Order: sequence, then C-alpha cells, then structure tokens
Amino acid sequence: MPLRFKAVADLLQALENNAENTKRTLPGWLHQRNRDDIVSWVKAHKVTVDPLDADAVAVLSALFPDQRTDRVYGLGAPSLTKILGRCFCLGVQRRKQLDQWIDSGHGDLGACVERVLQQTEHGQSVRHVTLDEIDAALHKIASKSRFSAPGIRESAADDGVETRTVLEFIFRRLSSNEAKWLTRMILKDFSSLDFKSYIVLNAIDRRLIQTLRFHSTFEAAVGILRHQDSTTDGQGPSCDQLKPMLGFKIGR
Repeated sequence: MPLRFKAVADLLQALENNAENTKRTLPGWLHQRNRDDIVSWVKAHKVTVDPLDADAVAVLSALFPDQRTDRVYGLGAPSLTKILGRCFCLGVQRRKQLDQWIDSGHGDLGACVERVLQQTEHGQSVRHVTLDEIDAALHKIASKSRFSAPGIRESAADDGVETRTVLEFIFRRLSSNEAKWLTRMILKDFSSLDFKSYIVLNAIDRRLIQTLRFHSTFEAAVGILRHQDSTTDGQGPSCDQLKPMLGFKIGR
C-alpha cells in the first residue's frame, strides 16, 4: 500500500511535540525520544532503499525539504498565502487569521493554515493523499521554475496547468495538520524541529550516510544502493560505486 502523507505529517508533528517539551525534560531526552520515534516509524512503514518498499527518496525529500536544492518552487510566504486564501475560499475574517503569520506571536504560515482549517474540518470525510502524490506535485511545481536543476526542468509537461491549480488539488484534500506540514515543506522551513539527520539515514539504511558523501542527491544515493543490492551481497558500496559522478556535488 502506498505510504499516506498523513503518516509523514504524524511523524513530523511528533518531532515538533518533542521539541516543544524539551525544556521540561532531562538533558538527552530529546535526542533519545526523537530516535525512538523515527526508528519505530521507519520500521512500521517499511521505508528502505528497496524499490518494493516505501519510496525512500520521497520520504527523505519530505523530511529534509531544504536538501532538495534542485527543486525551486518560486513561492515565498506572501505568494503562498494568496494562493491558499483562494484555494480555501476564505472570507475576510478567516483571511485575516491566515495573514497573522506576518505579526510575531502567532506562529509561522503553517501554524496559521492549521488554525484556519481546524475551524471547518470537523465532520468532514477523510480523503487520503499519498506521499507519492505530494512528491509528484512538488516536482511538477519545481519543473516550472527556471531556477530548478536542469533535470527537473526537463521533466516539465507542457499541459498549461498552473501552480495554483496543482496546489489546490492537493490542499483541498488534506487535514489541517497535513496542510500545515505541506506548507512548511514548500517553504522548506522546519525550524520548529530539532532532530539529527543521521538518525533518519541510519534507520532507513546505514549505508546512506557514506553514500551521500559522494552523491549528495537522494536519487543518486538511493539509486547506487539499489544497484548494489541487485548485484552484490549488500555489505556496503564498493570503491567504484563511491567514485564521484559528473554533475553531482560532493558532500563533506
């Protein structure tokens, strides 16, 4: 079964809750709690580099949106606010609530989106959106930007579908919490979270950390490991596989 975006949003929310509770806990609690939550989540949803399991590239892209430097959406908080206001058909009062991110003390745009949608989502039927749908939509938006990587731009479809239409189709099917995290993914701002990336990488596949030092895109790293698993015993990337490839930035 495809991984639902709700599962990703639930993990992100748990990590945010952990960060908010850290002041009331002992030193080291946050790291251990985050590790437990992430490892349990990865196992529960079978996130591996195996192509038959949940898509590791889509999961990594969702958990580390700032690492997708190849994807440029051309959307800041002001422009995204305008799109979401039209998307949700907000009246004057609710639109003011959506704009509260501009003033300090009301949280970021994601938090404002969640509060606005919570007012009307009670009793609505559940409409499941998969992570693959989210990832495809973000890829489509990025393909329209001339600042995205060449490989992203080359996949652009000449279908005349505007960014606003792509976002409306997704956002109108999300719960308030899911909409909050998608908003933050688009803005590439997970500043409310505090967890170590190596926890996620180790939980998915211990070889990812080493591989990402030579192939700093998620697609390249996961592709290398999938190829290796199909041709070797899976003990670790060979020296040949860890040679830098033309066009890929080398990690430190």
